Amino acid sequence: MRPLWRNLSLIAGAGAGAGETLVTANPNWSMKRRLLRHLAAVDADVVIADVGAGTGIHELDFFNAGDIRIVVTVPQPTASVDANRFIKLATIRESGTTVPTRNLTRRSIERTDFETAAELWRTVDVAAPDRRSPAGKRRVSPWVIVNQSNGSRRAYERLQAVSERFQGHELRLLGEIPSDPEVAASIAKFLPVFEQAPNSPAAAAFQEIARKLDDELTRMSIAKRATTRTFSGGTKPASPEAVTLRQRERSAPSERFTPRSRCP
Repeated sequence: MRPLWRNLSLIAGAGAGAGETLVTANPNWSMKRRLLRHLAAVDADVVIADVGAGTGIHELDFFNAGDIRIVVTVPQPTASVDANRFIKLATIRESGTTVPTRNLTRRSIERTDFETAAELWRTVDVAAPDRRSPAGKRRVSPWVIVNQSNGSRRAYERLQAVSERFQGHELRLLGEIPSDPEVAASIAKFLPVFEQAPNSPAAAAFQEIARKLDDELTRMSIAKRATTRTFSGGTKPASPEAVTLRQRERSAPSERFTPRSRCP
């Protein structure tokens, strides 16, 4: 774990130490569970995992491991399709794993294109009546961030309409990051946008997203509320993710994992 900033450290991917091999790129189930246990035990208030794009089993499992789940998309119609597919398959994957591996219904669940989550949950409850149903556990949809937003809510509303037909309830908008040339300029300099341009529209959007995420962390008793630092006037924030948290009472390890999936 490499410190990057005060109160911020980075755990790099496979290419930065573990080696880029087929094994590290495609861990088996036991390796994946071991990695998740280590992430949950990291000495940090909050762990944010950048899951990446795609709907592979590993992406779905790491996404489902989080207490707060965030889907990042962009305003193109194809991106909305990808985001909806990811949310749907993540729901199916999580529900299916509650059914014993040797139960024939589990294979059926993995091969069925369910029209609604309610249909999925009924199937799971019949196959594994003694296990806790995911129906009550995951009634709340993931958060959504729209990146490169053009100021219109059409992208979110489009995803909302499609996803609601499956989930049966609305998604939650965490924020929209506007298209801003300062973002490209900051990337070219390998700097966070709110250090490169703290008064830019993108930096303001990140700060608002951080505030809402801080509220959610506090509401879920994952972390105590922090005194939010401002990014204007060149003041450096506590972390590039714009989440500023004071020390809190240590929660259970599983209550500190926030994955983020990108849907291009």
